[in-house]
Amino acid sequence: MMKWIERGFLIVGVVCLGFSAWNWLDSNLYQRAAGQRLESLLKLHSGPRHTGGARAGGAASRDTAARDIVGRIEIPRLGISAIIAEGIDPRTLRRAVGHVPSTALPGEEGNVVLAGHRDSFFHALKDVRSGDQVKITTEEGVFEYAVDSTDVVGPQRVDLLDAAGADSLTLITCYPFNYVGPAPDRFVVHARPA
Repeated sequence: MMKWIERGFLIVGVVCLGFSAWNWLDSNLYQRAAGQRLESLLKLHSGPRHTGGARAGGAASRDTAARDIVGRIEIPRLGISAIIAEGIDPRTLRRAVGHVPSTALPGEEGNVVLAGHRDSFFHALKDVRSGDQVKITTEEGVFEYAVDSTDVVGPQRVDLLDAAGADSLTLITCYPFNYVGPAPDRFVVHARPA
Protein backbone atom coordinates (compact mmCIF):
# COMPACT_ATOMS: atom_id res chain seq x y z
CA MET A 1 0.00 0.00 0.00
CA MET A 2 2.82 2.43 0.89
CA LYS A 3 4.49 1.92 -2.48
CA TRP A 4 1.27 2.93 -4.27
CA ILE A 5 1.07 6.12 -2.21
CA GLU A 6 4.73 6.89 -2.94
CA ARG A 7 4.17 6.27 -6.65
CA GLY A 8 1.08 8.50 -6.55
CA PHE A 9 3.09 11.37 -5.02
CA LEU A 10 5.84 10.80 -7.57
CA ILE A 11 3.36 10.91 -10.47
CA VAL A 12 1.72 14.08 -9.11
CA GLY A 13 5.15 15.66 -8.70
CA VAL A 14 6.20 14.79 -12.23
CA VAL A 15 2.92 16.12 -13.65
CA CYS A 16 3.27 19.39 -11.70
CA LEU A 17 6.88 19.76 -12.81
CA GLY A 18 5.91 19.07 -16.42
CA PHE A 19 3.09 21.63 -16.26
CA SER A 20 5.43 24.26 -14.82
CA ALA A 21 8.06 23.50 -17.45
CA TRP A 22 5.47 23.77 -20.23
CA ASN A 23 4.25 27.16 -18.93
CA TRP A 24 7.82 28.45 -18.71
CA LEU A 25 8.67 27.21 -22.20
CA ASP A 26 5.43 28.55 -23.72
CA SER A 27 5.98 31.98 -22.13
CA ASN A 28 9.61 32.20 -23.26
CA LEU A 29 8.85 31.06 -26.81
CA TYR A 30 6.01 33.59 -27.05
CA GLN A 31 8.19 36.42 -25.71
CA ARG A 32 10.93 35.60 -28.22
CA ALA A 33 8.60 35.28 -31.23
CA ALA A 34 6.54 38.34 -30.29
CA GLY A 35 9.71 40.34 -29.66
CA GLN A 36 10.97 39.47 -33.14
CA ARG A 37 7.60 40.44 -34.66
CA LEU A 38 7.67 43.76 -32.79
CA GLU A 39 11.21 44.48 -33.99
CA SER A 40 10.14 43.73 -37.58
CA LEU A 41 7.17 46.10 -37.24
CA LEU A 42 9.42 48.80 -35.78
CA LYS A 43 11.81 48.48 -38.75
CA LEU A 44 8.88 48.79 -41.17
CA HIS A 45 7.74 51.95 -39.42
CA SER A 46 11.16 53.48 -38.90
CA GLY A 47 10.03 56.95 -40.08
CA PRO A 48 9.17 59.80 -37.70
CA ARG A 49 7.76 58.39 -34.49
CA HIS A 50 6.33 59.94 -31.38
CA THR A 51 8.52 60.03 -28.29
CA GLY A 52 7.17 61.14 -24.94
CA GLY A 53 3.82 60.97 -23.20
CA ALA A 54 0.37 60.46 -24.65
CA ARG A 55 -0.97 62.34 -27.64
CA ALA A 56 -4.35 62.78 -29.25
CA GLY A 57 -5.60 60.83 -32.24
CA GLY A 58 -6.23 57.25 -31.28
CA ALA A 59 -7.39 55.99 -34.68
CA ALA A 60 -3.96 54.80 -35.79
CA SER A 61 -3.24 53.48 -32.32
CA ARG A 62 -6.46 51.46 -32.24
CA ASP A 63 -5.31 49.56 -35.33
CA THR A 64 -2.68 48.04 -33.05
CA ALA A 65 -5.45 46.54 -30.90
CA ALA A 66 -6.50 44.35 -33.82
CA ARG A 67 -3.21 42.49 -33.43
CA ASP A 68 -2.16 40.68 -30.30
CA ILE A 69 1.09 42.61 -29.74
CA VAL A 70 0.69 46.10 -28.28
CA GLY A 71 4.39 46.75 -27.65
CA ARG A 72 7.11 46.26 -25.05
CA ILE A 73 7.34 47.56 -21.48
CA GLU A 74 10.73 48.22 -19.92
CA ILE A 75 11.61 49.35 -16.43
CA PRO A 76 15.41 49.42 -16.60
CA ARG A 77 16.21 49.78 -12.89
CA LEU A 78 14.12 46.70 -12.10
CA GLY A 79 15.27 44.65 -15.09
CA ILE A 80 11.72 44.35 -16.43
CA SER A 81 11.42 43.91 -20.19
CA ALA A 82 8.34 42.13 -21.53
CA ILE A 83 6.04 42.09 -24.51
CA ILE A 84 2.62 43.66 -23.95
CA ALA A 85 -0.24 41.70 -25.53
CA GLU A 86 -3.85 42.76 -25.91
CA GLY A 87 -6.15 41.26 -23.25
CA ILE A 88 -6.10 39.98 -19.71
CA ASP A 89 -7.30 36.41 -20.16
CA PRO A 90 -5.29 33.66 -18.43
CA ARG A 91 -3.43 32.59 -21.60
CA THR A 92 -2.36 36.16 -22.40
CA LEU A 93 -1.19 36.85 -18.84
CA ARG A 94 0.76 33.58 -18.79
CA ARG A 95 2.68 34.66 -21.89
CA ALA A 96 2.92 38.46 -21.60
CA VAL A 97 1.96 41.61 -19.77
CA GLY A 98 -1.68 42.28 -20.68
CA HIS A 99 -3.24 45.54 -21.85
CA VAL A 100 -6.69 46.03 -20.29
CA PRO A 101 -8.88 46.38 -23.43
CA SER A 102 -11.25 49.07 -22.10
CA THR A 103 -8.37 51.48 -21.40
CA ALA A 104 -6.25 53.78 -23.57
CA LEU A 105 -3.48 52.34 -25.68
CA PRO A 106 0.00 53.82 -25.35
CA GLY A 107 -0.07 57.09 -27.27
CA GLU A 108 -3.75 57.76 -26.70
CA GLU A 109 -5.13 60.26 -24.23
CA GLY A 110 -6.26 58.66 -20.98
CA ASN A 111 -5.10 55.93 -18.63
CA VAL A 112 -3.07 53.07 -20.10
CA VAL A 113 -3.63 50.06 -17.81
CA LEU A 114 -1.36 47.01 -17.92
CA ALA A 115 -1.66 43.86 -15.82
CA GLY A 116 0.88 41.13 -15.14
CA HIS A 117 1.41 38.20 -12.83
CA ARG A 118 3.35 38.84 -9.63
CA ASP A 119 5.25 35.58 -10.04
CA SER A 120 6.44 36.27 -13.58
CA PHE A 121 6.76 39.53 -15.54
CA PHE A 122 5.79 41.88 -12.70
CA HIS A 123 7.62 40.11 -9.85
CA ALA A 124 10.25 42.88 -9.66
CA LEU A 125 7.54 45.51 -9.10
CA LYS A 126 7.89 44.73 -5.41
CA ASP A 127 11.02 46.94 -5.50
CA VAL A 128 9.58 49.82 -7.55
CA ARG A 129 10.27 53.36 -6.31
CA SER A 130 8.93 56.79 -7.03
CA GLY A 131 10.83 58.26 -9.97
CA ASP A 132 11.55 54.91 -11.67
CA GLN A 133 11.43 55.28 -15.45
CA VAL A 134 8.99 53.18 -17.50
CA LYS A 135 9.34 52.98 -21.27
CA ILE A 136 6.71 51.56 -23.60
CA THR A 137 7.73 50.95 -27.20
CA THR A 138 5.01 50.50 -29.83
CA GLU A 139 4.67 50.94 -33.59
CA GLU A 140 3.34 54.42 -32.81
CA GLY A 141 6.45 55.45 -30.92
CA VAL A 142 8.22 55.35 -27.58
CA PHE A 143 6.26 56.56 -24.56
CA GLU A 144 8.10 57.37 -21.35
CA TYR A 145 6.62 57.58 -17.88
CA ALA A 146 7.90 58.19 -14.36
CA VAL A 147 6.47 56.31 -11.36
CA ASP A 148 4.84 58.68 -8.91
CA SER A 149 3.12 56.38 -6.38
CA THR A 150 2.02 52.88 -5.43
CA ASP A 151 -1.04 51.52 -3.63
CA VAL A 152 -2.32 48.24 -2.26
CA VAL A 153 -6.05 47.90 -2.87
CA GLY A 154 -8.79 45.29 -2.98
CA PRO A 155 -9.65 43.58 -6.28
CA GLN A 156 -12.98 45.43 -6.47
CA ARG A 157 -11.25 48.78 -7.19
CA VAL A 158 -12.17 49.02 -10.87
CA ASP A 159 -12.07 52.83 -10.60
CA LEU A 160 -8.30 52.47 -11.09
CA LEU A 161 -9.04 51.90 -14.77
CA ASP A 162 -10.53 55.40 -15.14
CA ALA A 163 -8.58 58.17 -16.85
CA ALA A 164 -8.57 60.32 -13.67
CA GLY A 165 -8.43 63.54 -15.71
CA ALA A 166 -4.84 63.19 -16.92
CA ASP A 167 -2.75 60.96 -19.14
CA SER A 168 -1.30 58.18 -17.03
CA LEU A 169 0.00 54.64 -16.86
CA THR A 170 -1.29 52.14 -14.29
CA LEU A 171 0.42 48.79 -13.66
CA ILE A 172 -1.52 46.16 -11.70
CA THR A 173 -0.41 42.86 -10.19
CA CYS A 174 -1.57 40.65 -7.34
CA TYR A 175 -0.42 41.26 -3.76
CA PRO A 176 1.25 40.14 -1.51
CA PHE A 177 4.09 39.12 -3.78
CA ASN A 178 5.04 35.98 -1.82
CA TYR A 179 1.49 34.79 -1.20
CA VAL A 180 0.78 31.15 -2.08
CA GLY A 181 -2.36 30.77 -4.17
CA PRO A 182 -4.71 33.48 -5.44
CA ALA A 183 -3.66 36.70 -3.69
CA PRO A 184 -6.36 38.74 -1.94
CA ASP A 185 -5.20 42.25 -2.94
CA ARG A 186 -3.74 44.19 -5.86
CA PHE A 187 -0.48 46.14 -6.01
CA VAL A 188 -0.93 49.23 -8.18
CA VAL A 189 1.79 51.43 -9.67
CA HIS A 190 0.80 54.90 -10.88
CA ALA A 191 3.00 56.72 -13.42
CA ARG A 192 2.76 59.97 -15.37
CA PRO A 193 4.30 60.94 -18.74
CA ALA A 194 7.94 61.89 -18.24
